[in-house]
Amino acid sequence: MGSGMTYHNMKGFGRDESTSIAETFRSYLDSAITQPDWRVRNEMLIHWENAAGARLAHPHEDHLIPLMVVAGAAAEDSGREVFVDHLFKAPVASYEFGGR
Repeated sequence: MGSGMTYHNMKGFGRDESTSIAETFRSYLDSAITQPDWRVRNEMLIHWENAAGARLAHPHEDHLIPLMVVAGAAAEDSGREVFVDHLFKAPVASYEFGGR
């Protein structure tokens, strides 16, 4: 079990541009989490800062690190997006691993 957010830029919440930044970064995370090869997933998560909009979505990684911990604990299980909502114009998503 973990927690965190796919977008956590307190200065960006509520701004029109936060929607596209959050969607772009969420798309990257979704691609990483759903990788059938856990090695590719882990490499993508290790290099998350290289994703488009990464530091605009997460100026500090404190709300992203829980996803990394859960992904590491999932070992070879791939993940899937289970929740998406909008928080002050920015989409935020949650993922789960295993249990299928």
